[in-house]
Amino acid sequence: VLLATGVESNKEGSIKASEVVELDITNFDAEFARSKLPFFVDFYSPKCTHCVRLAPTWEKLANDLKGKVTVAKIDASKERVLARRFQIRGYPTLVFITRDMQARQYEASRSLADLIYATEQQCSGCIPFPSNPMSLRWRLWGRLLGA
Repeated sequence: VLLATGVESNKEGSIKASEVVELDITNFDAEFARSKLPFFVDFYSPKCTHCVRLAPTWEKLANDLKGKVTVAKIDASKERVLARRFQIRGYPTLVFITRDMQARQYEASRSLADLIYATEQQCSGCIPFPSNPMSLRWRLWGRLLGA
Protein backbone atom coordinates (compact mmCIF):
# COMPACT_ATOMS: atom_id res chain seq x y z
CA VAL A 1 0.00 0.00 0.00
CA LEU A 2 1.43 3.35 -0.98
CA LEU A 3 1.09 6.38 1.22
CA ALA A 4 -1.14 8.86 -0.56
CA THR A 5 -0.42 12.30 0.79
CA GLY A 6 -1.44 15.72 -0.38
CA VAL A 7 -4.44 16.64 -2.47
CA GLU A 8 -5.05 17.65 -6.04
CA SER A 9 -8.02 19.42 -7.54
CA ASN A 10 -9.41 18.19 -10.86
CA LYS A 11 -11.34 20.08 -13.57
CA GLU A 12 -14.65 19.60 -11.76
CA GLY A 13 -13.18 21.20 -8.63
CA SER A 14 -13.38 18.02 -6.55
CA ILE A 15 -10.38 17.01 -4.48
CA LYS A 16 -8.59 13.69 -4.80
CA ALA A 17 -5.66 12.15 -2.95
CA SER A 18 -2.25 12.43 -4.56
CA GLU A 19 -0.52 9.33 -5.93
CA VAL A 20 2.90 10.85 -5.20
CA VAL A 21 4.48 9.16 -2.19
CA GLU A 22 5.97 11.64 0.26
CA LEU A 23 9.19 10.27 1.71
CA ASP A 24 11.31 11.37 4.64
CA ILE A 25 14.00 9.87 6.85
CA THR A 26 11.38 8.10 8.99
CA ASN A 27 9.67 6.19 6.16
CA PHE A 28 12.14 5.94 3.27
CA ASP A 29 13.66 2.54 4.06
CA ALA A 30 10.31 1.02 5.05
CA GLU A 31 8.55 2.26 1.90
CA PHE A 32 11.38 1.04 -0.29
CA ALA A 33 11.39 -2.38 1.39
CA ARG A 34 7.60 -2.66 1.11
CA SER A 35 7.38 -1.75 -2.56
CA LYS A 36 8.10 -4.24 -5.33
CA LEU A 37 8.57 -1.36 -7.77
CA PRO A 38 11.47 0.91 -8.66
CA PHE A 39 11.24 4.51 -7.44
CA PHE A 40 11.40 7.77 -9.36
CA VAL A 41 12.04 10.49 -6.77
CA ASP A 42 11.82 14.27 -6.99
CA PHE A 43 14.21 15.87 -4.51
CA TYR A 44 12.74 19.36 -4.18
CA SER A 45 12.53 22.49 -2.08
CA PRO A 46 9.17 24.24 -1.60
CA LYS A 47 10.93 27.59 -2.16
CA CYS A 48 12.32 26.56 -5.56
CA THR A 49 10.31 28.02 -8.48
CA HIS A 50 11.40 25.22 -10.85
CA CYS A 51 10.18 22.69 -8.27
CA VAL A 52 6.81 24.44 -7.97
CA ARG A 53 6.43 24.40 -11.77
CA LEU A 54 7.31 20.70 -11.92
CA ALA A 55 4.76 19.66 -9.25
CA PRO A 56 1.66 19.34 -11.52
CA THR A 57 3.63 17.27 -14.05
CA TRP A 58 4.95 15.08 -11.24
CA GLU A 59 1.35 14.47 -10.09
CA LYS A 60 0.32 13.47 -13.63
CA LEU A 61 3.36 11.20 -13.88
CA ALA A 62 2.37 9.45 -10.64
CA ASN A 63 -1.14 8.86 -12.00
CA ASP A 64 0.09 7.61 -15.38
CA LEU A 65 2.70 5.24 -13.91
CA LYS A 66 0.64 3.98 -10.96
CA GLY A 67 1.43 0.32 -10.40
CA LYS A 68 4.52 0.44 -12.63
CA VAL A 69 6.88 2.79 -10.76
CA THR A 70 6.63 4.42 -7.35
CA VAL A 71 6.66 8.16 -8.02
CA ALA A 72 7.81 9.93 -4.88
CA LYS A 73 9.08 13.24 -3.57
CA ILE A 74 11.44 14.29 -0.81
CA ASP A 75 11.70 17.80 0.59
CA ALA A 76 15.49 17.87 0.42
CA SER A 77 15.64 21.24 2.16
CA LYS A 78 14.39 19.45 5.31
CA GLU A 79 15.60 15.90 4.65
CA ARG A 80 19.32 16.68 4.46
CA VAL A 81 20.39 13.15 5.42
CA LEU A 82 18.55 11.69 2.43
CA ALA A 83 19.82 14.49 0.19
CA ARG A 84 23.41 13.66 1.17
CA ARG A 85 22.76 9.94 0.74
CA PHE A 86 21.82 10.56 -2.92
CA GLN A 87 24.35 13.37 -3.51
CA ILE A 88 21.72 16.04 -4.18
CA ARG A 89 23.32 19.38 -5.02
CA GLY A 90 20.40 21.38 -6.45
CA TYR A 91 16.64 21.44 -6.87
CA PRO A 92 14.76 19.83 -8.39
CA THR A 93 16.85 16.71 -8.80
CA LEU A 94 15.08 13.66 -10.21
CA VAL A 95 16.52 10.26 -9.33
CA PHE A 96 15.63 6.74 -10.45
CA ILE A 97 16.23 4.19 -7.71
CA THR A 98 16.18 0.57 -8.82
CA ARG A 99 15.18 -2.34 -6.60
CA ASP A 100 18.87 -3.08 -5.96
CA MET A 101 19.33 0.54 -4.69
CA GLN A 102 21.18 1.77 -7.77
CA ALA A 103 20.50 5.50 -8.12
CA ARG A 104 20.63 7.33 -11.46
CA GLN A 105 19.98 11.04 -11.82
CA TYR A 106 17.66 12.15 -14.62
CA GLU A 107 18.91 15.33 -16.27
CA ALA A 108 16.83 15.71 -19.45
CA SER A 109 13.52 17.33 -20.38
CA ARG A 110 10.84 17.47 -17.70
CA SER A 111 7.84 17.18 -19.99
CA LEU A 112 5.39 14.43 -19.08
CA ALA A 113 6.04 12.51 -22.30
CA ASP A 114 9.80 12.62 -21.82
CA LEU A 115 9.59 11.62 -18.16
CA ILE A 116 7.50 8.57 -19.08
CA TYR A 117 9.83 7.68 -21.94
CA ALA A 118 12.88 8.03 -19.66
CA THR A 119 11.23 5.85 -17.04
CA GLU A 120 10.79 3.16 -19.66
CA GLN A 121 14.45 3.42 -20.63
CA GLN A 122 15.76 3.45 -17.04
CA CYS A 123 13.54 0.61 -15.92
CA SER A 124 13.60 -1.57 -19.03
CA GLY A 125 12.77 -5.11 -18.09
CA CYS A 126 11.21 -4.21 -14.76
CA ILE A 127 7.90 -2.66 -15.87
CA PRO A 128 5.54 -3.43 -18.77
CA PHE A 129 5.45 -0.49 -21.18
CA PRO A 130 4.13 -0.41 -24.75
CA SER A 131 6.63 -1.93 -27.17
CA ASN A 132 6.70 1.19 -29.37
CA PRO A 133 7.76 4.18 -27.23
CA MET A 134 7.23 6.66 -30.06
CA SER A 135 3.54 5.82 -30.22
CA LEU A 136 3.36 6.34 -26.45
CA ARG A 137 5.01 9.75 -26.83
CA TRP A 138 2.60 10.80 -29.58
CA ARG A 139 -0.44 9.64 -27.60
CA LEU A 140 0.77 11.63 -24.60
CA TRP A 141 1.40 14.74 -26.71
CA GLY A 142 -2.10 14.41 -28.15
CA ARG A 143 -3.57 14.08 -24.68
CA LEU A 144 -1.60 17.08 -23.41
CA LEU A 145 -2.78 19.18 -26.36
CA GLY A 146 -6.38 18.10 -25.86
CA ALA A 147 -6.60 16.06 -29.08
